[in-house]
Amino acid sequence: MHNFILFIRLLALSLLLSSCASLDKTSPPPLELPLVLQKIADVETLDEPAHISQQRLEQELTNLHQVKPGTYEISAGDKFNIFVYGEPDLNTKQAIVKLDGSLTFKLIGDVQVAGKTVPQATALMERKLQRYILFPKVTLMPYDMRSASITIIGKVIHPGVYYFDGSLRAAEAIGLAGGFSTGIFDDNTIELADLEHSYIQRGEYLLPVDLTKLIRKGNMHHNVPLVDGDYVYIASSMSQEVFITGEVNKPSYYGYSERMTLARLVSRAQGLLLSANSHVLVIRGNIKHPLVYKVNIDKILNGETRDFLIQPNDLVYVPKSMIGSWNSFLTQLMPTLETMLTGLLLERGVHDFQSRN
Repeated sequence: MHNFILFIRLLALSLLLSSCASLDKTSPPPLELPLVLQKIADVETLDEPAHISQQRLEQELTNLHQVKPGTYEISAGDKFNIFVYGEPDLNTKQAIVKLDGSLTFKLIGDVQVAGKTVPQATALMERKLQRYILFPKVTLMPYDMRSASITIIGKVIHPGVYYFDGSLRAAEAIGLAGGFSTGIFDDNTIELADLEHSYIQRGEYLLPVDLTKLIRKGNMHHNVPLVDGDYVYIASSMSQEVFITGEVNKPSYYGYSERMTLARLVSRAQGLLLSANSHVLVIRGNIKHPLVYKVNIDKILNGETRDFLIQPNDLVYVPKSMIGSWNSFLTQLMPTLETMLTGLLLERGVHDFQSRN
């Protein structure tokens, strides 16, 4: 791990040196590598899906709201209160449909009701009671129906299978599960749910529901009705990490949290040292294909530009303010790492986050 971090630092430093015009003239020139520069005007576009338009997304959500629950059919585990008009001795409370689909009732014994609607089951019981009562009138009143179910797992307080009567929505399902789990991190109580990477699955199809917009922003267009068999997964924010090193008070790994920004990460690292450079490097992706962003942290902290969104597994390097010393540092180590760096850097892309240096 130490060698890996050292390599990342060298990668970051060499990238800055290759794009910097004011270099120490007494030091060897930086590696001359082809750079692909791209201006990013709006950082929010980084986490917007490129394959689907907003108009299409809104239409898909509208279609999901038009899904109607199917006709309720009795199933094992359903509970009823049963009343017979004019026959109080036959009234029964908390009658449960057994695993074989039958419901036990006075005088007529077991009646197969599973798979039938409530009116169908009522008519069947009235026919059987005609052997004992003249014109019986039966009322079946369900109070706990289990014909439909959803599964919700992950970072909720009570994961499991939840039964409902066909009128359950996404936010209500999270409420049934007790809400999101919490934990202790850095002596603070934090929510463990990563809504950005959570999802609702229906069969083989992932619903275009943004749980962040639903829960954090109250956008009810994403509060779609759920149907029997839906699967809700609430991802963990602690299963992913980010790393910050360099001129900060507490360089270390930190648990990724939803919508984490560069300023918040710097704050968790207890701020910048006085020797910190105004430009910070955010290294994203794997070693063979890194994507590097150069971010002006001073402008962010001064409110002059929008904050930069951090993604899971990002590496943030805060260099020293004195550029000349970097060349001296690299000169001592490049003999053993130049070949490796050259091969890897030829394949990477560099994105300049700031429109003006």
